Amino acid sequence: MRIERWNLEQVSNPVKQVKTKPQAYQVFLSSTFLDLAAERKAVRDALTELNLPLSSIGVCLFPVDLQAGAESQPPIDACLEHLAGCDLVVTLVGHRAGWLTPDGRSITEREFEHARSNNIPCLAYVRDNATPVLPEFVDKDEKQVAVLDRFKRTIDACIKRDTFRSAEQLRGHILRDILYWILNQPNVKERIAEHEKSNGLAELKNYLDVIKGSDIRAAVATAVSHRFATDMRRFGTDSIRRELLCDLLELGSLTPPTRLRLKTRLGRTVSNRAESPPASTCRGS
Repeated sequence: MRIERWNLEQVSNPVKQVKTKPQAYQVFLSSTFLDLAAERKAVRDALTELNLPLSSIGVCLFPVDLQAGAESQPPIDACLEHLAGCDLVVTLVGHRAGWLTPDGRSITEREFEHARSNNIPCLAYVRDNATPVLPEFVDKDEKQVAVLDRFKRTIDACIKRDTFRSAEQLRGHILRDILYWILNQPNVKERIAEHEKSNGLAELKNYLDVIKGSDIRAAVATAVSHRFATDMRRFGTDSIRRELLCDLLELGSLTPPTRLRLKTRLGRTVSNRAESPPASTCRGS
């Protein structure tokens, strides 16, 4: 079992540190192991990156990764027990169902349903079917395939999920989504308000609210602004800026001039995920 820990006093942050009692949020990683090892590492890396700006208000994200280590309980019992103490679950789904519990469900599906029944928020990411993977990482048994398909339908019926084609693309999704989630937690909002003058998280949250809002014109105007680019670099979150620009580029309603402005801000020519192979997308590996 791997549960990462960081000392907030040792985290180097470009913004001024404030002395406050640390607030920890545990993020449970739920997926099969071997086929999604790189993606699980991408999630852990993203949490580490997010801890830099969050440390300015004494907030830290701890990944709970049960891939390594031994315990005296059955695997499913150990997983559900650790999950119950977490604040957020990140569910990754590839092309394998993984080990099935006696009731015919996968451990990942059981974890997802356990989180839902205990009101623990979930973020789910499903590997794009067009992504090439090793043959051993694709289920061929009819029973396993049926279990996996059912689980994907369950996710789609419960929450809005995203897809990924590479570990790097997933890392961008995690940076964007968990940052938005954590900045909207009541305790974090209070901390941001208390230390608004000593950190840029209030401004960062305002940017996210605008770009993720329903006003596309306002979102584009913010995304291409010089101030947005400067502030994101100042906050140490330029990779999140890139993810947000990619999100906007994927909107089919953009006019060609607007699309060109976004591509220019992104720094190099990129293509819509649906139009180009993974290697050439703005989120490519």
